[in-house]
Amino acid sequence: MAEAFRFGVTRSPEALANARRALDGITALVDVTGTDVLARFLIPTSSPYAARILEEEARHSAWTTTYQGQSYTWLGNTSRDQYSGVFFGLGVAHDLIDDEVMRTQIRAVVGRLLTFLLRNGWNVRMPDGTYSTTFAQRPEQQLSFLQVGRRVDPARWD
Repeated sequence: MAEAFRFGVTRSPEALANARRALDGITALVDVTGTDVLARFLIPTSSPYAARILEEEARHSAWTTTYQGQSYTWLGNTSRDQYSGVFFGLGVAHDLIDDEVMRTQIRAVVGRLLTFLLRNGWNVRMPDGTYSTTFAQRPEQQLSFLQVGRRVDPARWD
């Protein structure tokens, strides 16, 4: 979101590149799970930092999967705050960055996240069937996510 604001004001190619990397990172957090749940974090299993990070984050559920031909570990227990930050950032980026490739990617990620939440009754369901959090009793957050959906893809979410 910060790089989207920076790009909106300065039109800096560096800000655009940083925003694109952030968007790719968010997309990876959705792709790596295989279910369209938003991962809390992901790291290549081969990273020299993986063991220590995963030890520190042991309270969060961890899954290992192959993503883009490489072994990754990702963490679950994604919070409502993380979802809110991602939706807000994607909405801001869509409004301030006039790159159609990025806007298409934003629409796709927002659509996947919203579809996942709706399919699961506004619950964040992990692949093992456990729930990390719920938006079921949070109509203001449901509405804000749907408004982002409507903003980025009105034909689908109006």
